[in-house]
This record gives sequence, structure tokens and C-alpha cells, in this order.
Amino acid sequence: MRVEIEVVAAPLVNYAMAHNGLGFLHRVSVTFPDSAGPVERVALTAAIRDAEGRLLTRPWSHRVDAVAPGGRIALDSPAIRLDPHQMST
Repeated sequence: MRVEIEVVAAPLVNYAMAHNGLGFLHRVSVTFPDSAGPVERVALTAAIRDAEGRLLTRPWSHRVDAVAPGGRIALDSPAIRLDPHQMST
């Protein structure tokens, strides 16, 4: 099954964004264009890591019971947040 993922995010992240709780992820869209039937029990998880592989975000996931055939999940301003503690080390 083919899955298309579109992410709209800030071009960079910094400690000030983490400290002030600003969202950097503006939109996440996941489409299942070739599905013949409903796609069930979809779990989206996301994390941001720096160049050294350190995790910079708090845990985030979003679950959907079912997506219609050819359907799409679109999330505006998902609540994934930068972790100020991780960004300060």
C-alpha cells in the first residue's frame, strides 16, 4: 500500500520556541491513495532529532480508528512540542 505524507513545519527550531511552548509543526497530512478498503487502526507517531540523534520533542502520537478508501488524515497544528530540557543540553 502506498502512503503519502506531507509535513508543513517551521524551517528551523530553537530553544526559545521550546521554552515558550511554540508549535513548529503546522500541518501533517497522511493519504492512502491506493487503498481498496478502509485502513484501520492507524497510529501516527512523530519525533524530531538533532544531527547527533538526540530527541528534541516530547512523545506524540495520534490514532485514528479507520480511514475511508483513498482517504486522508489531516492534522492542523498537531500538539507535538519541543522539550526545553532536551534542547538545553
